[in-house]
Amino acid sequence: MSKKNASDFSPLGKWIAVTTDKKGKETSTKEGIIYTEKETGQYVKSTVEMVGPGVEVDIKPGDVIYWDSKKYEKNEVDGMQIVHEDWVAVVLIED
Repeated sequence: MSKKNASDFSPLGKWIAVTTDKKGKETSTKEGIIYTEKETGQYVKSTVEMVGPGVEVDIKPGDVIYWDSKKYEKNEVDGMQIVHEDWVAVVLIED
């Protein structure tokens, strides 16, 4: 069986495919709040790669989201995590 490419699948229903930088790094907001992003925290910062057709929240590929990793059951396809719309806590709005 050959390895599938990201274009060989798409999430169904309210599922979202995301990629996550698994390295912790220090970041600051424009207000000056400094925080460390870690995979071990409850909320994980990820980039949206694909969105299922049933997702009702305004989320699109390229958006950056924070989602609740405590509900995650290691669902992965081609290095992307598959998360449910209900797990998304924040969608970052770019200026």
